[in-house]
Amino acid sequence: PFHRHTSTTMSSPEELAKAAGNAAISAGDFKAAAEHYTKAIGFNPNNHILYSNRSAAYASLGNFQAALDDAEKTIQLKPDWSKGYSRKGLALYKLDKISEAIATYEEGLKIAPEDAALKKSLQDVMEAQQQSANAAVQSFAAIFTNPNKWMIWKSNPKTRDLVDDPEFQMMVADIEANPRGLMKHFQNPKFLTALSASFNFDADPSESDPEPTPTPSPAPAPTPAPQSSSSSSSSSSSSSSSSHSPSSSSSSSSSSSSSSSSSSSAEPARELTDQEKQALEEKSKGAKAFSAKQYETAIEHFTKAIELNNTDMTFYTNRAACYMELKQYEKAIEECREALEVGREHRADYQLKAKTHVRIGNAFRALGKYDEAIDAFESSLVEHRNRDIEKLVRAVRDEKKRAEEKAYQSTTLSLEAKNRGNEAFAAGKFPQAIECYTEAIKRDPTNAVLYANRATAYAKLATWEASLLDCEKCLELDPDNIKAYRRKGSVLTFLKVYHKALNTFREGLKRHPGDTELQAGLQKVKYLIFNEQISEEARQLRVKRASIDPEGQGIMKD
Repeated sequence: PFHRHTSTTMSSPEELAKAAGNAAISAGDFKAAAEHYTKAIGFNPNNHILYSNRSAAYASLGNFQAALDDAEKTIQLKPDWSKGYSRKGLALYKLDKISEAIATYEEGLKIAPEDAALKKSLQDVMEAQQQSANAAVQSFAAIFTNPNKWMIWKSNPKTRDLVDDPEFQMMVADIEANPRGLMKHFQNPKFLTALSASFNFDADPSESDPEPTPTPSPAPAPTPAPQSSSSSSSSSSSSSSSSHSPSSSSSSSSSSSSSSSSSSSAEPARELTDQEKQALEEKSKGAKAFSAKQYETAIEHFTKAIELNNTDMTFYTNRAACYMELKQYEKAIEECREALEVGREHRADYQLKAKTHVRIGNAFRALGKYDEAIDAFESSLVEHRNRDIEKLVRAVRDEKKRAEEKAYQSTTLSLEAKNRGNEAFAAGKFPQAIECYTEAIKRDPTNAVLYANRATAYAKLATWEASLLDCEKCLELDPDNIKAYRRKGSVLTFLKVYHKALNTFREGLKRHPGDTELQAGLQKVKYLIFNEQISEEARQLRVKRASIDPEGQGIMKD
């Protein structure tokens, strides 16, 4: 929210600069807004509201360090004003200084214990902190619970000696028994060495050259749906499927537009003028017409309401809702921006302004202008934090990503990238080949051959899991791809997962009965299983594996 400083008149340079900043915010021009607030601060460097407003503008621009600096200045000038702590907490959170953000919100709640926005922000940040901690622990624990970890460490010169180190073995056993307790090992150099080696593994499996033919197939594009807010007395709109229904509040323009949750004093209640009463009657008629889907008629009534009382922003947002239903999104955006200007001029409630930004975002989303939609939704969050809108921002980012991926696709450019990958592979430059195949997959994500080629390159670098995943993806797209069966069976054999290797070769031979490589792979696995059975120790290990994986129990009879 943005506030008026009442110690000067509107004709003062400070107020003129501040008003220009507010207008720029309403237009979504946050860079210009920051510049105007900077000019206003030059005229009055002791006005805490100016720093608060500029902090919000900087946050909307993604310049969270500058937003933090202004928030701290706000608190310095007005330490008993809760909004300063809200600004500072948001900036710290966006800078990934979560602990400091929590401390800031808690400090603000000492000053304003009932501040709902601070309570909500504190809860959200604490949940984010817990999720981040859990994700980090799970990520590192996965390395030490990986069934191939000993093979990886044994094959790396940096960790080869650790494999036989009793202290290291005890540490790994402790992590396997209690993955959540691995943080206590972070100061152990052996832990860090093993961690590093797991991300940079070097080895060498076998054969097979990449396939040289393309298979184009484009993917369908997502269809965005518009969203809008509801009545002015409710909380912010929570999802893209919300209706475009106009506000049905029966409150007067004075009470609905002039109230502000952060104002130091509220205007006393007064009798409505005849014009204001008539305006509310027109608004009610407009709402009824809207419910009957008579949008043009509703627009006429809301327009009459504005002519009678142009200080109530809900009249404008209601008219915008009609334009949304008529799919006149540009008009809806224009109407919402005018509503924001009126709302800021008459100090409308933060949540009402936040919902108006959401409606702007939904209009841009419907137009496929995802960057502008995200900016609008984030402006809504600046006015009022809302977890559902945060989710909506993430959803629109995903839509934008999918749209960009679709626009990026090209079978011609994919083939060029694939050929570069084949050249790099032939030269033994496997990391470069993987990079080229990855680019080719982005250009043509349904081409099975590309996954088979990348699986082969991954195998050359002993990146087993990645190679297996690519083999499986290739077979999902093309169940007859013979090289995927060969590669998958070969990697599983190398990893000594013999029962799955056996099944892979058998499945491949069902589709390609005369393939000599698959037949040789099958015989090799059977021989290795026979040799394992000779050793009692190996036999017991195999029984243990089979008991864990029911699929392997059938192999015990082979």
